[in-house]
Amino acid sequence: MATVLAYAGLGAAALGLFSVALPLRMLRIRSRRQGAMVAGIGAAFATLALLWPAPPAARVPRPAALMDWYLPEFQFSERHQRIVRAAPDRIFEAIRSVTADDIALFRTLTAIRNPGRLFAKQAEGLLNPSARPILEVARQSGFLLLGEEPGREIVIGALVARPPEGPRLSPQGFAALRTSGYVKAAMNFHVEPRADGTCLLTTETRVFATDPRSARRFAAYWRLVYPGSSLLRHTWLAAIARRAEAVR
Repeated sequence: MATVLAYAGLGAAALGLFSVALPLRMLRIRSRRQGAMVAGIGAAFATLALLWPAPPAARVPRPAALMDWYLPEFQFSERHQRIVRAAPDRIFEAIRSVTADDIALFRTLTAIRNPGRLFAKQAEGLLNPSARPILEVARQSGFLLLGEEPGREIVIGALVARPPEGPRLSPQGFAALRTSGYVKAAMNFHVEPRADGTCLLTTETRVFATDPRSARRFAAYWRLVYPGSSLLRHTWLAAIARRAEAVR
């Protein structure tokens, strides 16, 4: 809800600012003064949405997957799924081999979040990927392989906010970390065979902030990036499915 309010406010602010120069009479904004009022109200709603308190942390009651062991508690999450007509080992191979170029809109969406790469040379990373498999790129740019069950699940994680002196972590250290000032994120791909010979492929992203201040700061960021993040997860699953289902 906060994400919808944030984007509605930003949209209204943009329309209002445009109407300061050229009133949009089709929207019943008949004067520059009314345009300024619409812009101000839109900006106020967007600011309110971005500053809205972070949700309380949820916790998985008991571990049922690798993801549950490494990040059982989280304030922010998204989950997407897709039916894939392929065997688990084919799907898992596709998960590990899919590249940024296989994923529709990957480079477009990451360029929006990282426009600097269009004007200057940058090190390889998720926001500036090469043609290598995207999970390899992630691991070379700060993500940690937390756990893997071949043919069933793979989990990667990263510290998306940390103090400057923060240590490098092992998977066990990542799971145990609760020191203030950190925001840790994990993403998995999980393959579940079905009775009809297909598989249910899911991906879930979870984020846990270790203190209220970090949670508030991340909440504003999450509400801005969530639409693009959700779209990217859908296209990522589609790319995995295409590769796994391809006739060899």
